Amino acid sequence: MEIKKVTLHQVNIPFQYAIAHNLKSRSESSSIVIEIETYSGSKHYGEGTPRSYVIDEPSESIKKVFEHYIGDIISTKEYTIEDIKAYSDKLSDEFLLPSLSSAIEIARLDMYGIENKLTLQDILSDKPVDLIPYSGVITVHSEADLLKYLRLIKSLKLKHIKIKVGTARDEQNIIIARAILGDDIDIRIDANRAWTYDAAVANILTLQKYNISCVEEPLTVHDIDRLPQLAKAVGIPIMLDESAYNITHATKWISQFDPDKLILNLKISKCGGPLRASQCYNYAQKHDISCQLGCNVGESAILSTVGRIFAQTHTLSYLEGSYSKFFMKDDLSTRPLEFQKGGIAESILQHGVGVHIIENKMQEYSQEIATYVN
Repeated sequence: MEIKKVTLHQVNIPFQYAIAHNLKSRSESSSIVIEIETYSGSKHYGEGTPRSYVIDEPSESIKKVFEHYIGDIISTKEYTIEDIKAYSDKLSDEFLLPSLSSAIEIARLDMYGIENKLTLQDILSDKPVDLIPYSGVITVHSEADLLKYLRLIKSLKLKHIKIKVGTARDEQNIIIARAILGDDIDIRIDANRAWTYDAAVANILTLQKYNISCVEEPLTVHDIDRLPQLAKAVGIPIMLDESAYNITHATKWISQFDPDKLILNLKISKCGGPLRASQCYNYAQKHDISCQLGCNVGESAILSTVGRIFAQTHTLSYLEGSYSKFFMKDDLSTRPLEFQKGGIAESILQHGVGVHIIENKMQEYSQEIATYVN
């Protein structure tokens, strides 16, 4: 397939209600989407979700790098998976733009898969695994909101949930959650870097009484280096999200933790694409470290689809994503991606990535940032 045009879009889809945690509040999605159009008329899409609290990716930097370097892939008529990965490494490691890397990588993998009659599952692994159930995520604004979310979780019969913490209501919220959901559901907590070291020790020891499975990103930026010390002090595993978004970070932290005290929260966009996320996963597996596949708030059907396929090809402790039905007013795809009761979802097995974009939805929610024509 010869590329005719590549377009960089900013996509914003309204939420039904605001979603907040310790580092950010959002009332609409915020993604960049790459659209590759070929001379044969096919279109291929990829998505990234820049998040400044993970790594600062200024919009002007994304545009500048796109305009200066997208010609590299347009001029390449034959390429391999290794070539795609090398380009992602350049964008992520040299230019520090993993969300742009993610968007370009996904679009190119879709084109490559369709051209070579391969599914993304084929590309990521020759040993697919059973898809584990999706988790629920609760972001608490008030007790009324908490009760609403908990009733939804109970009606869906989910087996795992994550509750955002970092407020004066944390213990009360966990008590209410246990009372409504019972003792069998797996509850993990996410502080989004809310606590100093001393506060983290005190808060986690308090919440551990309610059978918490792990705590995600508990420490402020100033205390980050004490994460391994914290794991020993509290006894439950620490999950790393903002602190680990590439293989360098994974290598650093894995060398400092006992294997049973660390979980990596992989996200397709922050890692720079599914190939780079898979690289981090494989390194963790060699060192007996568990992984979760996480998601950013407001991922569209593109990243939800890639996340689903990633979960079909990697053994995970927890799975997040496919939430658009529950809080977004719309989406970009014809394919329903929501999970059903028990967190169960259908596998995706189509050539390429398997996402089907509704073009008028794309036009409605996107703004063109830059275009490169061959």
